[in-house]
Amino acid sequence: RLKVGYQLGDAILSAQGQYNWNTGYGGAELGVSYPITKHVRVYTQVYSGYGESLIDYNFNQTRVGVGLMLNDLF
Repeated sequence: RLKVGYQLGDAILSAQGQYNWNTGYGGAELGVSYPITKHVRVYTQVYSGYGESLIDYNFNQTRVGVGLMLNDLF
């Protein structure tokens, strides 16, 4: 598993990849977050591949998620 991040202005870009040499299954995840207030960021994430959770370890899927990220509240 490999994960990298990069700050581009106010936005934070992240990428994560994983591969299982025994099964030949892997997956990749890309994420972007951007601040909307001092303590809240909007976050978008795309995942494609196998094994995001134990339930779908042998199913290939692509999903998109959008949400809010809370940080530095206390």
